Amino acid sequence: MFVFTILHSSGCKRENNPSWDVKILAPLISSTLTIQNIIQDSLVQQNSDSSLTLVYQNKIYSVSIDSMIIIPDTTFYKTISIDSLKLASKQIVHPVSLGEVAGNAGIVGQLIIASNGSTNTIPALSGLTANDIDMDANDFFKTATLNKGFMDVTIENGWPIDIANLIYQFTNKVSGDTVAIDTFAYIPVGDIQTQTVSIAGKTIEGDLMAQIINMDSPGSAGPVPIDTSDNLTLTLKVYDLKPYAATAIFPAQNIINSYDVVKYNLGSAELSTILIKEGQVEVEVISTLQDTLYFQYLIPSAKMNGKEFVVNAIVDPAPPGDTSHLLRYYDFSGYTLDLTGPSGDSLNTFYSSVIGRIDSTGRIVSLSLADSIFVYTGVVNLVPEYVSGYLGQDTVKVGPAKTDLDIFKKIKSGTLDLSDVELTLSIDNGFGADAIVQINDIQTINNTTSSTISLSGSVLDNPFIIQRATDKPLTSAISELTIDNSNANADALIENLPDQLLYDLDIYINPQGNTSSSQDFAYADLPITANLNMELPLSFIANNLTLQDTSKLNLSEMKNSENIIDGDFTCIVDNGFPLEATLQLYVLNDNNSIVDSLITDGGITSAEINSSNRVIKQIRSKIKIPLSNSKINTLLNTEKVLVKFSFSTVPTNQHLKIYSEYAIEFILTGDFNYKIISN
Repeated sequence: MFVFTILHSSGCKRENNPSWDVKILAPLISSTLTIQNIIQDSLVQQNSDSSLTLVYQNKIYSVSIDSMIIIPDTTFYKTISIDSLKLASKQIVHPVSLGEVAGNAGIVGQLIIASNGSTNTIPALSGLTANDIDMDANDFFKTATLNKGFMDVTIENGWPIDIANLIYQFTNKVSGDTVAIDTFAYIPVGDIQTQTVSIAGKTIEGDLMAQIINMDSPGSAGPVPIDTSDNLTLTLKVYDLKPYAATAIFPAQNIINSYDVVKYNLGSAELSTILIKEGQVEVEVISTLQDTLYFQYLIPSAKMNGKEFVVNAIVDPAPPGDTSHLLRYYDFSGYTLDLTGPSGDSLNTFYSSVIGRIDSTGRIVSLSLADSIFVYTGVVNLVPEYVSGYLGQDTVKVGPAKTDLDIFKKIKSGTLDLSDVELTLSIDNGFGADAIVQINDIQTINNTTSSTISLSGSVLDNPFIIQRATDKPLTSAISELTIDNSNANADALIENLPDQLLYDLDIYINPQGNTSSSQDFAYADLPITANLNMELPLSFIANNLTLQDTSKLNLSEMKNSENIIDGDFTCIVDNGFPLEATLQLYVLNDNNSIVDSLITDGGITSAEINSSNRVIKQIRSKIKIPLSNSKINTLLNTEKVLVKFSFSTVPTNQHLKIYSEYAIEFILTGDFNYKIISN
C-alpha cells in the first residue's frame, strides 16, 4: 500500500471569508525493493555467484505412534463369589465330677458318695449318665453352616475307675439337631483320649448341648481312695471351620483372590513396554457383604518410580438384603506397563489381581458364600508416550488429500518457464522401525486456470527405503527422494503455478517383518513426517506473469482531504530487474468490485543487461496518474485498490537469473489542487 504525506497550508483570516485555489506538491515517498523484500527472507537462499534460489518447505503429513497403535480399552465385568470363609478355632472345657454321676446312679451311687474321703471298693457300674452340659459359643458364632470343619472330643479320666462304652452326643439346643454322636470304647484311669469328628455339612448353633448318654465301668479291682470331686474332664475343640454361611465374629481373612491375565489385540504389533502418556483405571465394586470389604486392585507389571500400580479402597457394609457401591477413577499416566506377562516370556500381555479382605472387628455379622461382589475394572483411554517391541507390519495411508500452496498465490495469469526445478520428498522417520514409501500420485492444481498436472516418470516405478531412527541418543532418520527433470516432469508440475497440492502416498512399516528381533520403538513426540520441498533457482522466462493484490488506500484520512479539487500521482521507477512490467490500478468498493480505474496500462521498462544477461544499469520509467475531481471523490469514498503487475523477461526466450543485488527503486509524488477557505 502506498502511504501519502500531505503538506497542509492554512490561509489568513479575512472579513468576507474569501476562498482561493492553491496547487500543492506533496513530498515524495521513496522505497527500494530487492527480491528479499518481495519474497520472505526465509524462502530465499543466496548462491555462491550471488544468484538466488527459492526454497519452499511444505509439510504434508505427520503420523505419531498414538494414532498408529490404538491400545484398546480393557474392561472386566465379573461377579466374584467368595472363595471361602473361615471361622476361628474354639475350645470349651467342662468337668464332670464323680459325685455328679454317682448322684444319678441309685443305691450304688449313694454308697460312693457316702464313701467320700475313704478307701473302698467300687463295684461294676452300667448305664451311668451325667447332667446335660450347656456349652455356650455365642461369643464365637450364633450359627454356622459348614462346608468343612472338625470337632475334637477329648476325655481325661480323673476318676479312680476305668470307663467303658462312653457314648456322647452334641446337639443344637434350639433346633435339637444332632451335631455329633460317638463312643469311647474304654478309657483307663488317668488316660486321655481324643476322637475327631467331621462336622462338614452340619449347622452348628452358638447354644450347644453336650450329653453323656451312657457310661459303664468294670469298677475297681480292690479298695481305692474315693473323692467325689474327682473329674472326668470333657474338652470340646472345633477348628478348621469353613462355613458356607455363618452369623459370627469372623477373623481377619482374604475372602476374594482373583487373578487375571490380559492380552491386548494390537494386530501384528507385539509390544513389550508401553510408557503411558494418558489413561485411567476405573474401578467399580458392588458388594452384598454385611461387613466392611477392604478392596485391592493391583497391576504388578505397571510401575512408576519403582512402585506398582495399586488401588486400595474400602467398601462399606451392605444393609441386609441390599448392596454397597464404590466407584473410583485413578490416573494411570506416567506408569510404565510391562507387557511380557507374568513369566516375562510373553508380549502384549499384562496381569492384575483383585483381593477382597475383611478385618476382625469383634462384631457379629452374617456372611455367606452366596454373597457376591460385582467387580468392574477397566484400563481405559490409554495414549502411549513410548512403546517398544515389534511395531508390526502396517500401512500408513497418506492421503489422497490436498494442501494449500501460497508460494504462487498472488500470480493470477501468464506463464513461467523455469530453467531448473528440484522437488524433494523428505521423510523424517522418528520411529525405530524400517519403512518404505510408495508414491501413488502427486498433482499440482491451479484453481485459477482449472489446470491440473500429475506427476509422471520413473520416480513412480519403485518405492524408496526409509531408514529407522536410533535410540540412546534419540535421533530421527531423514530419507529423501529427489524429484527433478531426470526422473519426472518436475518443471511442468511447478510451472503450473499451483495453489494446491494433491498427494497420495503409502508408508509401509516393517515391510520385511520383525527384522529387529522386537527392538522397535516409537515416541509420541517424534512422529513420521512427510515434507514435499521445492528448490527453484530464480532463473526463468516470464511472459505476462501477472501478480495481483489488494491494498488499502484511504485518502479521507488525509488532513483537509475534502478540499482537494484534482491532481496527479506520479510514480518514478528505477528498475534494476531484467523484467519489463505493466502496472494497473483499480478502485474497489466494499464488495471488492471494480468501480473505477486509475491506471490501465502503465509501462515500466526493463533494466539494461550485458552479454551475460546480467543487469548493468537501472532504467527509469515515469507513470503519471491523472486524478480528476470525480476520481478524487471516488477515492475519498473507498478504502481499497486492486494492484496488478504483469511481468515479462527481457530478452524473451532466455532464462534470466535473479541476483541478490537486483533492486527496484520507486518514488511517488502527489500533486494536488486545494481549495483554501479562509475563516
